[in-house]
Formats: sequence, structure tokens, C-alpha cells
Amino acid sequence: MHHPGYLILDGIQSGIGATKDEDFRDIGIVDGIYKLLKRISELDKYCELVVVDNHPPPSYENSTVVYYSGNPLKPPYGFIDDETS
Repeated sequence: MHHPGYLILDGIQSGIGATKDEDFRDIGIVDGIYKLLKRISELDKYCELVVVDNHPPPSYENSTVVYYSGNPLKPPYGFIDDETS
């Protein structure tokens, strides 16, 4: 019980999903990762899973809690709302 109860993953598609290089783009791997993360999130009702991803698979779009625009003039800009550098 020394763990805070959350897991944060950022950039899970780096090099496998939303990449410009067609040779390294594999949506099957991305779908598999998301299915695994969904199963992990269902193991414990007290654990929170946060996944940061610019291009989630379409089947997980309804699980999106917030979308950041990346544009300081169009809130919400980003996770740290006063950082625009």
C-alpha cells in the first residue's frame, strides 16, 4: 500500500504508431497495447491509469477525458496551463 495508486504513461506510440515512417507504423501493436492497458485498468478499482496520446485508436476516443489543443489561444492548451514556451 505504499504506491500512490496511479500509473501515467506518455508517448506510448513512439516509434510504433503515429509515426511518419511507414516501415515502423503498426496499428496492430497499438491496439494490443490499448487492450492490455484496459485489462490492467480493470484489475483494481482504486488504481487510476492515465495515458497521454496524441492519436488514440478510434475505439478509445470515448474514453478521452480531456483534449489539449496545443494552441495557447485555444484553451485548454496543455497539462500545465500557464506554460506556453
